[in-house]
Amino acid sequence: MYNQREYHLRIILCTGCSQRGVGVVVFYTICGDACTYLQGGIFGIDLQYLGMAYVIVLIVSNILKRDLIILMLLSAGIGAEFFLVGYQIVHNTYCPYCLVFAAIIVVQFLFNMNVSKKLLILVFMALGFLSFFIFFKGSAFPVYGGMKIQSVSSFSGWNGSSRLIS
Repeated sequence: MYNQREYHLRIILCTGCSQRGVGVVVFYTICGDACTYLQGGIFGIDLQYLGMAYVIVLIVSNILKRDLIILMLLSAGIGAEFFLVGYQIVHNTYCPYCLVFAAIIVVQFLFNMNVSKKLLILVFMALGFLSFFIFFKGSAFPVYGGMKIQSVSSFSGWNGSSRLIS
């Protein structure tokens, strides 16, 4: 499908995209104010760690030239990102890092898309979407870890403390 030069260029571009994905996840992790409204994970593993593992596997697969694995991972990633972006739309709360990460996955998918493998692509997109639909646990409100609110004098009859939902 690709000539040798196009193939190597695609590998370089996709590896570069994956490296930028790692950068987005690292920046998200060290930025304390990043996306305090959106949190979530699968099986108790935070999305930032899943995202980091995902792009590392993509980088290794690109280096090893495992085209079929790359296509399956990216197809599943498109399905997962479709769910996650939809989650943000439904809750009208957006995370710029998450959206940039989704864009990186879309760009890599477009570089690697093989129209002759439509069924494989659709199956893995569905698997990615359904995996997140079934197993994703998230919140779309500020998460401050069970902070206690102290007494506010303007509310008569209020006992002075409540727990924020986390």
